[in-house]
Order: sequence, then structure tokens, then C-alpha cells
Amino acid sequence: MKTDHWFYGLFQSAPDLITLLLPRGSLAAPSLGPDAPGDAIYRFEAPEIKAANHRLDGAFWPRSADVGTPEEPVVLLEVQMHAKPGFKHRLGAQSLRFLQLHPQVQHLAVVVLVPVRPEAELQASSQRILERRPDLLSAVQTILLERLPLLTREDLMEFATIPAKDLRHTRVAQEWIEEGRQEGLQEGRQEGEATVTFRLLNRRCGPLSDATTARIKTLPLEQLEALAEALLDFSGPADLAAWLAEHGG
Repeated sequence: MKTDHWFYGLFQSAPDLITLLLPRGSLAAPSLGPDAPGDAIYRFEAPEIKAANHRLDGAFWPRSADVGTPEEPVVLLEVQMHAKPGFKHRLGAQSLRFLQLHPQVQHLAVVVLVPVRPEAELQASSQRILERRPDLLSAVQTILLERLPLLTREDLMEFATIPAKDLRHTRVAQEWIEEGRQEGLQEGRQEGEATVTFRLLNRRCGPLSDATTARIKTLPLEQLEALAEALLDFSGPADLAAWLAEHGG
């Protein structure tokens, strides 16, 4: 599903985070990737259960032994963000199929990730995560922007305690620009730049008036590109109006 790739990237870069979701989990999770030092507990992969044509969201293998132990079991991960009929039956079936394909496993744990934090708790939760694991900044940003698509720059900095000077240089901010530009290539460079600019403006400034939209559409390509970069520092419609007054002719 849509959110699976976030967790795939997150656990691939820091597989020992799974220990936080197991009984007696610890925050001391040193692994930061597949090339983690020898004291890392887990390695991560996403195996496909071929008989059912279903790819597991994740499997964590203890580096100490593939059989698992009571303290460090083999762990299956399932990300389920929406209610789905038959989910428990499917989860049970694929877990048993996994054991059938890996008969050496003696200790298995199954972890299901579900949305449990209401929006009112997102700020405190995000700050607690980043205080302990600042290396998870990009993952936290991505999830916050999905949950709160109209998040302003100030909101994001407050949620994730990001310095203003650092926001525009984050991977997520740059991906906004690149993603929209790639989508617009088929329609021509001018229209592609307009596509990404309007998408980002809707995030930063909310819905635009017809007059403002028409004015932006008349901007030449160079100014559209400049606006797409500058709007990462906008707080709201007033900043857009000021930029257009200065650069929009």
C-alpha cells in the first residue's frame, strides 16, 4: 500500500528499530543500515510468499542466528493503515507459509503497525522520536506531510524542531520539487514547472484565488523556477503576495 515504501526505507536504513516494538524493547538500537557494524542485531529484507503471490512488508533476521531466540526472534512486519476485511486471516496464513518456507525458524514474532496517534498527539510524538533518533528526520517529515498536507513551514519546524535555515535543504523539500518537475516533463517544461509550483503553493499558502492563479500562469519559465525555490520559505499567502509584487512584474 501507499505507506509501505516509507517503512521499507526506514527499516532498511535502521533495522534494529524493530526492537522498540517487541516486548522489553530498548531504545539502544545502533544499526543504521545494511552495512551496519557487527554489533547490529538484525538485518532486514522483504521476502515474497510466492504461493500466495504476496510480498511481506518486512522480515527481520537476527544476525546472531537465523533460527531466532526468545530474546531475538525472527520478526515479520506488516503495515496496515486501513481496516480491511480478512486481514487477520491473511496475516495468519502468510505467517504460517513463511514458517513453511523457512523450517529452521524456531522463534517468531509478528509485528503489525497501525495508525494509533491522533493529530493532537503528533507534535509531542514527533519530538520524542527525534530527540532519541535524530537520524529519522526524513522519515518523520514524510509521514507528517502525508498526515497534514497543508502543513506550513512554521508548523513543520515546530513539529520536528527543524531550524528554519535547514528546512529548504532537507531531502523531503527537494523531493517535492523534483517529483513535480518529473511529472510535468511530458507536458513541456513550462507546464511542468507550473505543475510543481502550484502543488507546493497549495501546501504553503492554501487554495489560491483565480486572480493569483492567472497571474502565476503568465510568469516566464525562469520566474516560475525561482518561485518554486522561494516558496519553501513562505509562511502563507502574504509571502506569496510580497514575492509577486517584487518579481511578478
